[in-house]
Amino acid sequence: MSMLNKVQTEFLVLSSLRNSFFALDQYTKQFLDSYLKMLYKGLQLPLPGILFDLYAILRDSKSHNFERVLFDWDDQYRNQWLDKVKFSQAMKDSREISLFFKGDDFFLFYELFIEVFYSRLKTPENYIEVKPSYIKDLINKLEDDDIFTQLNETQEWHPYFDPNSWIQAYEEACVDFNGEDLWELRHVIDIANDSDRFGIKKCHESKRYFYERCVSILKKIRMEIEPTYTEQKKNIGEYPLGGITGITNKGSFESLLSSELVYAEVESEVNLFDVKYIENELLYYERDTNQLEECWQEVHLFVYSQSVWPNQNECSIYPFFFFAILSFLIEFSDKVHDRYKFKFKVIFEKSSERDQEFYKILEAFLGVYQDLGKIEITFVDQHEEVIKRNSEFKEIHLGKKVIYRPSCEWKHDKMWSWASNSNREEKFHLSEEGFIDFLMWKFKILFT
Repeated sequence: MSMLNKVQTEFLVLSSLRNSFFALDQYTKQFLDSYLKMLYKGLQLPLPGILFDLYAILRDSKSHNFERVLFDWDDQYRNQWLDKVKFSQAMKDSREISLFFKGDDFFLFYELFIEVFYSRLKTPENYIEVKPSYIKDLINKLEDDDIFTQLNETQEWHPYFDPNSWIQAYEEACVDFNGEDLWELRHVIDIANDSDRFGIKKCHESKRYFYERCVSILKKIRMEIEPTYTEQKKNIGEYPLGGITGITNKGSFESLLSSELVYAEVESEVNLFDVKYIENELLYYERDTNQLEECWQEVHLFVYSQSVWPNQNECSIYPFFFFAILSFLIEFSDKVHDRYKFKFKVIFEKSSERDQEFYKILEAFLGVYQDLGKIEITFVDQHEEVIKRNSEFKEIHLGKKVIYRPSCEWKHDKMWSWASNSNREEKFHLSEEGFIDFLMWKFKILFT
């Protein structure tokens, strides 16, 4: 790593801009201000010429700088790096999002884009560190009227800087943005607080863990819940007898053709029943729609103080992984059975200021379900009074043992849960797989 002096810094900054692939525009000074802000933030960035090219691609610039000085590495830079970035899926998605930002808002979006983009890159060994104060002095010297004149006075790159290292860094990193990155870019203006946006992004990141496993999780839930659930409905006269209108590849286990169970008995390395279930190839009786009128149930989720949540230093799930579980439960509860739909009321205790900061993140994370009318979020001083008033609703208590109510709390490296109709205790490990078992426990409560 080399630290440039002031003269070298000014020369390299101006010459790198002059030799950027895209022509400079009237926003060059604002671009340099953004570059300075990112340096002060601690990002390790190349000289601004390369960043200006990324900026121009995001703005979908059509103007190329044909006066640039040609170098031996130009073809490599353009063909192997710039074009690869330009036509990548990450840039395509980001450019679509950038269309919603104008003026100064665009530069806030651009700064976050660069932050995410270069967080994916491994810093080259011959990285040149640019001192932010030198850039600041340079920007202060540049007047809007003569910035292009001063840029045109520079002739060639300083031999200190070789962009090949940054080209190789991109090739090795295979930069790509995931769903959480795109979510953050889309909300950089409406969620201006960096810490709030970081927390909500972590919720989405944790939720992806469940989305990647949703088929197997839901299959396991249905396999365990529906036999018991079907027997219960038969006993209370709610089992949909008759009304068969045909055969379909969609339905609940209570309508499954008994002949399909043969696949579960075939001895094979691959479970044919599982494969057919996942591929929607199992056959079900199609029943009269009058037999499947939607039945709405309200569920109350009582969340206690974070002081009894998993310890942050002992596992990676605190608290955003827990928030992702709530989201998954709310979203996929309607997919377990065709008939039964749920509305959730999430009730928090107002205990500490830190709790309220976490709850604010969760409220924003679950906001889409509020808009759809699937959840209601409320805050109370004490849960006890609310429990007495709402005992007719199905309840789940998270963070505290409540006798003869479905509840759980965390102790050391384990989760302990209690059933509603007995005081029987179950134990789950504080791990991602343990939380999947915990998630299944909550789904069972909904349907039993």
